[in-house]
Amino acid sequence: MFSVINIMDILTKTKTNIDELNQRFFLILENFVPNYISYLKEPSNTLVANEIQHVKSVVNKIHSDGFMLKNSMDSAIQTSQQVSRQQNIEIEKLKVENGNLSRQAKRLENKALTSEGLYDQEIEWYRLQIKVIFVMLIGIIICVKVFYNLQPTTKEIILLFGVIFIISIFEYVYMYLYRKIKANTNKNKK
Repeated sequence: MFSVINIMDILTKTKTNIDELNQRFFLILENFVPNYISYLKEPSNTLVANEIQHVKSVVNKIHSDGFMLKNSMDSAIQTSQQVSRQQNIEIEKLKVENGNLSRQAKRLENKALTSEGLYDQEIEWYRLQIKVIFVMLIGIIICVKVFYNLQPTTKEIILLFGVIFIISIFEYVYMYLYRKIKANTNKNKK
């Protein structure tokens, strides 16, 4: 698989090859103009004709080397693009995985241990239970005081316990439904 170092090596070699072709072309071109003028004046001069032929063959060789260099550059570019596409696909997969891990980390933060060794949710539940117990104690004390001050009959006491029993059943059904709905909502969020 291509890496950044391989690509940089290819770029460096390509630049070196281009510079070398450029130097070869300008070296051969230096003497071409005077020889070409001489060749046009005396086409029968074999020494000048051989020199012109040599320049043409060198230029053709430079052209051939340039074409080969272009092909190797095109191949390197295609390989680089393919590697880039694969890396982009991997990056997208990693982004999705990162998002999933971030969501999971947020859920885990809610369940982090406290210094007492309890989970944050358990502490909230204990606080709620303590509040309920205090409210119930205060309610029982008030009810007992009112109950003895009113001095109800047996029929009124039975009616009072019946109302309390019915209210308790309604609250139990309400809490049962509330927990079920909350559990389904949390399950759907996952």
